[in-house]
Amino acid sequence: MRAWYGLSLVGALVLAGRDVRAASPNKEECIAANEQARDLRATGKLKAARARLAIALSSECPDVLRADSQDLLAEIDKAQPEIAFAVKDAAGNDLADVRVTMDDTAFAERLDGTALPVDPGEHLFRFESTTGEVAEKKLVVVQGEKNRREVVALALSTAPSSPPGGGMGSRRIAGIAVGSIGVVAAAIGAGFGAIAIEKKNAADPHCAPDDSCDDTGISLRASGLTVSYASTGLVIGGAALAVTGLALILAPVGVPTASAGSRTRFVLAPNLRGLVFQGVW
Repeated sequence: MRAWYGLSLVGALVLAGRDVRAASPNKEECIAANEQARDLRATGKLKAARARLAIALSSECPDVLRADSQDLLAEIDKAQPEIAFAVKDAAGNDLADVRVTMDDTAFAERLDGTALPVDPGEHLFRFESTTGEVAEKKLVVVQGEKNRREVVALALSTAPSSPPGGGMGSRRIAGIAVGSIGVVAAAIGAGFGAIAIEKKNAADPHCAPDDSCDDTGISLRASGLTVSYASTGLVIGGAALAVTGLALILAPVGVPTASAGSRTRFVLAPNLRGLVFQGVW
């Protein structure tokens, strides 16, 4: 049994040694990593270039190549910009539990005040706290800039908060209601207009060319005139309500409305000549 354990241990050590040697880069891989790092350095991708140099600086790589890679790493260190973010909540308190993305890719899971390396160029940073506060900031990072400090103020949401009422403000709800009433009133008015035309046509056979009419013609024309007044009032009033409703719906949410003491009132009431539309703003 002891001999079996001893053989197993020796076999494990041999296999582990083979795995280590297999993971070590060969000469061709060392040269390729150095060349790739130079190409990345030339395009401003300094963080990726540094990752490739980690291979070229391996102890298994030739000494001459390692020395060249070390010089290249020093150039990258000098050119690599660094940014430290100071993130604050709405009350001005410093935050550390903030997740940061740069150009929609993960950048930092937490901030501790340390300056972080970043590639030069224009970048969009997004900051999100564990409590849901967010902010975005676009920065142009200059090559070689060290210990740059950026203050970021978070807000509860980057999108406008949804007002009560299914995502619409009370003004827009009122606009929909007023506009709907206006459309219905205009439609009823149009119907009354059609009735008024029918009554006029029915009265024509009972009237002479000089507009003198018998009792039936007089009655039909009087009735048609009353209906036409109602039609006109409903169409005009309905159109006014529809326009007012549309204005309320399309008005930006942030635009101030009438003062608290003012009122908006629409009245559609009959009088001796038909219907009267009144509005108070």
